[in-house]
Amino acid sequence: LFAVASIALMAVMHVADIHPPAPFRRDRRAEMFPAQLAEVQDSPALSPLGMAANYIVVDVSYMRWFWWPAILYLFWCMAFVCDEYFVRTIEVISERFEIPDDVAGATLMALGCNGPEMALNTISIFHPSNIGVGAVVGGEVFNVLVIIGTALLATPDMYMPLKLGKFNFFRDVFFYVGSIGLLYWVLKDGDISRVNAAVLLFGAVCYTTTVVLSS
Repeated sequence: LFAVASIALMAVMHVADIHPPAPFRRDRRAEMFPAQLAEVQDSPALSPLGMAANYIVVDVSYMRWFWWPAILYLFWCMAFVCDEYFVRTIEVISERFEIPDDVAGATLMALGCNGPEMALNTISIFHPSNIGVGAVVGGEVFNVLVIIGTALLATPDMYMPLKLGKFNFFRDVFFYVGSIGLLYWVLKDGDISRVNAAVLLFGAVCYTTTVVLSS
């Protein structure tokens, strides 16, 4: 039902976007020369969506609010999939291959959590945009502040207070600060070369190797 409703909603929004309601459009036929008017009259028939726009008047300003239920539903779907499948999958892989928790968090968990950011940056290569860099930097701030704070609030009292190893904590903080420095060094001139990319990948390999050897 939600899928059908979403398709219908996108169709209506498509009509409202391409064929605005009467208050937002004007008849340009009066401004055309006879030859242009004849060309318009001889043009192919409108599509079903275009024909529907002649009979349905939709206020475009209200249509944007219909995206919020869809966005909230997608957030719920992502939380359900992560809770029911992703976390358990990481646990099974770690147990089967005897991967320590630190190594699994720095490799498998990090790859799964940052998949959307990787997709955004890949898309921004072909469609130039700053959203990729914004997603990486803003996502890290969100992960450090919001996710950690919310996870601590949701932790049952029987597990509180959480105890973190000093070595593991300062190791991750050190590499996090180093990664921010490398990112600044790469982006400060606005040009990214293969050498810059190789340095970033080398930093990731160093961090993973350090986690594996110190776990």
